[in-house]
Amino acid sequence: MPGHRDVCSLRQLSLCAVGKLITCSATFIMRDIKTFHEPQRSVRVLQQRIEFFRALLESHCPTQLYSQMAFEVLSAVKELIDRTKKSYSPNISISAFLTEMNVVVSLTEVSAS
Repeated sequence: MPGHRDVCSLRQLSLCAVGKLITCSATFIMRDIKTFHEPQRSVRVLQQRIEFFRALLESHCPTQLYSQMAFEVLSAVKELIDRTKKSYSPNISISAFLTEMNVVVSLTEVSAS
């Protein structure tokens, strides 16, 4: 049977879904962070969101899959970083771009134990 017809295991599909969850939630985190005018509040909210995802994944991911899950999260965040870099244009303020990159790079902390 050709390789492209192989069905992925439920484990692999769920690990990919975890990566997509993290990257999709980045847009909501960015939207929340951009509304704050105080940098301290933005940092505090960002850290709260990171801690929430870390606790969520640590409590719902079996320990034997944790390294694979961390790899999937980091791969998804890498793709998100590349997309964010490509979306930069000179018409956007540099502070807005740096805020987006800060959020995206901070998502790498989700997979840290």
